[in-house]
Amino acid sequence: MEQCISFLRGKGWRFRQLQAATSGMEDEPRVLHCNRPDLNAKYEYVSNRTSSTKYTWWSFLPGALFEQYRRAAYWYFTAMAVLSLLPFSPYNTVSIWLPLAFVLTLGIVRELWEDLRRGQGDQEVNNRPTLVHTGNGQFEEKRWKLLRVGDVVKVIDGEYFPADLLLLSSTGPEVTCYIDTKNLDGETNLKVRHALECTCTIGQKNGESVLGEFWATVRCDGPNASLYNFAGLMELPDGQVYPIGPPQILLRDSILQNTGSVYGVVIYTGHDTKVMRNSTPPPSKRSRVDCTLDKLIIAMFAILVALCITTGVTMVIQTKQEGSNAWYLQPGLSNPYFDPKNAATTGIVSSVNGLVLYGYLIPISLYVSLEVVRVLQALVMMVDIQMYDSATDKRFRIRSTSLNEELGQVDTILSDKTGTLTCNQMDFFKCSIAGVSYGKGATEVEASISRLGLSIGERVTQSCRRDVVEHSTTSNIHYRDTDHSVASTSEIEGPTHNPYKEEGFNFYDSRILAGNWVREKGRKEIQFFFRILALCHTAIPDGTPENPASMRYRAESPDEAALVVAAKQFGFYFYNRTPTTIYLRETHEPGAEPVNVKYQILNVLEFSSVRKRMSVIVRFPDGILLLLSKGADSVILERLDPQNQGFVSETIKHLKDYSKVGLRTLLIAYKVIQEHEYQTWQVRFAEAKATLGREREIRTDEVAEEIERGLTIVGGTGVEDKLQAGVPETIHRLACAGLKIWVLTGDKVETAINIGYACRLLRHGMENLIISLESNETFTIKENSERNHLSRDDASKALKDLVARKITDALELVTVSNSNPRMAETGDLEARSGNPNSCRGSQMTKFSPISQVDKFGWAECLKAVDETSPDTQVEYALTIDGQSLVFIMADVDLRDQFLRVCMSCASVLCCRVSPRQKAQVTKLVCKGLEKSRLCLAIGDGANDVGMIQAANVGVGIIGVEGAQAAMTADYAIGQFRFLERLLLVHGHWCYRRVSVMIQYFFYKVSLLGWISFYSNIEAHFSGQPLFNDWYASFYNPVFTALPIMVVAVIDQDVTAAQSLKYPELYRAGQRSELFNIKTSCLWLLNS
Repeated sequence: MEQCISFLRGKGWRFRQLQAATSGMEDEPRVLHCNRPDLNAKYEYVSNRTSSTKYTWWSFLPGALFEQYRRAAYWYFTAMAVLSLLPFSPYNTVSIWLPLAFVLTLGIVRELWEDLRRGQGDQEVNNRPTLVHTGNGQFEEKRWKLLRVGDVVKVIDGEYFPADLLLLSSTGPEVTCYIDTKNLDGETNLKVRHALECTCTIGQKNGESVLGEFWATVRCDGPNASLYNFAGLMELPDGQVYPIGPPQILLRDSILQNTGSVYGVVIYTGHDTKVMRNSTPPPSKRSRVDCTLDKLIIAMFAILVALCITTGVTMVIQTKQEGSNAWYLQPGLSNPYFDPKNAATTGIVSSVNGLVLYGYLIPISLYVSLEVVRVLQALVMMVDIQMYDSATDKRFRIRSTSLNEELGQVDTILSDKTGTLTCNQMDFFKCSIAGVSYGKGATEVEASISRLGLSIGERVTQSCRRDVVEHSTTSNIHYRDTDHSVASTSEIEGPTHNPYKEEGFNFYDSRILAGNWVREKGRKEIQFFFRILALCHTAIPDGTPENPASMRYRAESPDEAALVVAAKQFGFYFYNRTPTTIYLRETHEPGAEPVNVKYQILNVLEFSSVRKRMSVIVRFPDGILLLLSKGADSVILERLDPQNQGFVSETIKHLKDYSKVGLRTLLIAYKVIQEHEYQTWQVRFAEAKATLGREREIRTDEVAEEIERGLTIVGGTGVEDKLQAGVPETIHRLACAGLKIWVLTGDKVETAINIGYACRLLRHGMENLIISLESNETFTIKENSERNHLSRDDASKALKDLVARKITDALELVTVSNSNPRMAETGDLEARSGNPNSCRGSQMTKFSPISQVDKFGWAECLKAVDETSPDTQVEYALTIDGQSLVFIMADVDLRDQFLRVCMSCASVLCCRVSPRQKAQVTKLVCKGLEKSRLCLAIGDGANDVGMIQAANVGVGIIGVEGAQAAMTADYAIGQFRFLERLLLVHGHWCYRRVSVMIQYFFYKVSLLGWISFYSNIEAHFSGQPLFNDWYASFYNPVFTALPIMVVAVIDQDVTAAQSLKYPELYRAGQRSELFNIKTSCLWLLNS
């Protein structure tokens, strides 16, 4: 069956077998001969021709028909058309077949139009020209589709790479080139690639003649979908072997930038290239309205069958009673289908006749009309000027119009933080150097918390009562009483206008700015700290070296660029780099002449989500070897030299303070390496890099781990990522609309909580339940494990039991309080709308002081709930860390309890989570909500793709991290604040419009069906039609379709301003009040 489906979809047996074969090749090394494509013919590699079309010329018609007949209703319409061929059919055959053919033709034409567009794009790409080496250093222009594995091509600046290439040489400095990969991963920062030393002479000063004699054998990974991993070896004729990796790979559909030309050898072609391997279709999503529509059609079919049986039975009874007296039915030879002597046959004929006569009860044009309406609704949303982001010139985009009405039924929102709630535009704000904290002024989080009447202070030990505040050791946020003054941002030292501020730098501290650092006690540490920031990175300078103010840095992340800008401000100006060298212009004293200094970069141990750190091994001008490292405190602290703790405790305290005010923190460390130690390590590192397959990454990480031990802390950094404009107001209004909001972030618990307050995710009156393994209890368990020499499994079990106990206590707390804010009915909400403390009738009523339930004191909090007045409603928020989630996701019972707790909380914060955990949590929420509620996920980066695809509705933000999330999402917006209008305005409108349209369609076809049934009663169930054949056939698809379609596109029950002013209106969609089986039955009864 699967093979038949594959065939009908246009790919057929051959495509299926090719996919199976190539997927199996991922683990098989590829062997190719550079510059000798004729020798590669025996391997039968695929051609470079690509196709994204859905059909071929011979499979189009069956495939397109298959797509149409995936809708069960079309099978019914076809059956009715076949029945119309019978001689006793009440309607003319043509009048039944023509509407069916019309509807099918519309669907097939749409499929043809979409496939032709894809085919035209494929043809344009396949026929692009490129320069291919033909021998003796001569190049000939060929089409992309003619390239073969092993061909050497020349790519000019600004051109796309025609296949996945191995970089041989470049005209750029130090044989480097810059590539733009935004078509692959959405990232706009340029990437650096550099050639191997053994091939760098090709193309350098008439080096093209060398190509005629160049020959090498490459062994590398088989075709795979990993954009960032590659392992291979190049063997030259003299037997020398060189490892090759991602820095030497140029991927298809990337663009060469800021480089004259490059030479590369083709290693993967066509559908073996990484971009084609990643071009998988998004998961199929069906709206809840479509599912209800299927049930409604089944119900209508049941009614139709009931009417036909009634018609047949009644005809049998009448035939037996009247017999030949029913002269008007012309019994005898003139009407062989009415035989008074055989009543059963007459009843069967009458029943079949009724199927055709009453067949209009199921609207044949509903599906087509619904698709047209959804497309028109999408066009209306796309031209909404209120969802246009003028700052980035980004408009609202739609990839899936079939989910428009889902936007009006969302129950839970899962959101990323960085780049989604925040701008992802980092500013260097604070730093800790040699145990001294530098940087004045208030962050945006501090200012927001102060405006809310909160402050960030020391932990105050008090009991957990409704009128007294319990403080979390991780949050340290408390509510200030009204009789106390609230600290304002003006009390914090810092200028109103920072004269040193620039993009990426918003630091102010008169102690070290303007050259005053030379007067500090730790002046040498300060100088060394900023020198590390200038060296430990992979950024690319973009600008004129003579003009530091205009210099911009293209980095893999905005916070890395901010650190390089900070180094520039303090006299370490990074202005140029090659694969092995970094050039700094250093100012060692105030007013001194800048000095150009060259540092040799021996190794770069790159950052990854697993390593959570990056390091560089640098040879200083005086010959000293240093390993410079920066990374998360959790991984750097584990690698410190126990004999040289230095300023560890002071630095960690400062970083915790930075986290509390919403800053992103990193630890900066170094290590002196002896020459013999480095040489020994370098041999092992080279061997690890020479490994083929997936083992290369594992082995290189293991070897890197060896050299990154015994570090010494220099200091730490605090980088600010400001909230996007309108985020607090948007979250507040969405909460008023009854939506639960989850934030899934990689930040620390305390950072996430404080940002939660700043963006009003956590609000007055909320009990914040914190489940974290970063607690004293966790440290106690680990100490006991080490003291008693417990196994890792035993220690893990103890931690799991701790998490289970916290989950159980939380579940008991939210259960006994009966505080699920989502159970309120519309009437209750309206009754509470007059309460000034309510959120326009939402769940936010009768606020208590902010009370955060810590990982200590659960029993006291349970007692406090028991003492609470029965008419007092408490809102809950849950904060949980990634370590706890690991145990929860591995246990079915814990998952169930966790989900029950979350469903009773208005807000959930998941901290320290990985991209994989984001997707896992999203799948868990969707499964827990089932079909009664909908989940929406929103994010902006590649790490959010799994979460977006797993949700019922995915929304991507076109941000700094690129467009990969937006490219895979159902909808794409420029700013988080547009989500408010998308859901509360357009979502509400679309849900109501589609609901009214579907039910009106059934209402008007039911009118025709009931009239036909009633007229048949008067005609003694003889099957005589009341209406003209053509009128009945075109009544639904032509005569009455346009008015309701217009209503479904432009009708507004309330204005956009009213939808935003009264967000409670959104709850009608959450409860499916406008379209369900009950309302549909009322429409049918009314008809």
